[in-house]
Amino acid sequence: MTPRLEERVHQLVHAHRPHLEQLVRAAVDRELQALVDAELASRNGNGAAPSAATKICTECGNRLPVDRFDRNRNQCRACRTRRYARAPRTRTSKTTVNGDGPRTG
Repeated sequence: MTPRLEERVHQLVHAHRPHLEQLVRAAVDRELQALVDAELASRNGNGAAPSAATKICTECGNRLPVDRFDRNRNQCRACRTRRYARAPRTRTSKTTVNGDGPRTG
């Protein structure tokens, strides 16, 4: 590069440094997130190879491996766990045939 061109590039970079730094940070963050996602997708926590089959969770809408769902369920385990954790728990007692209440002894 010619000295004049180098000087002009230096001036432009210096004038727009905050914006350029923000763009570089955003690009690095996207690339890092993609690498982390790829690494997490390549293993399922216990060292076993992930299955190729996937399903879409009806609650969160994410495409997940089949092993993240219970059998015959269309919600992933994580969503089902969160759903039951949010649900109020009420205790119900069994009534006898005539409606007197629970049988004792």
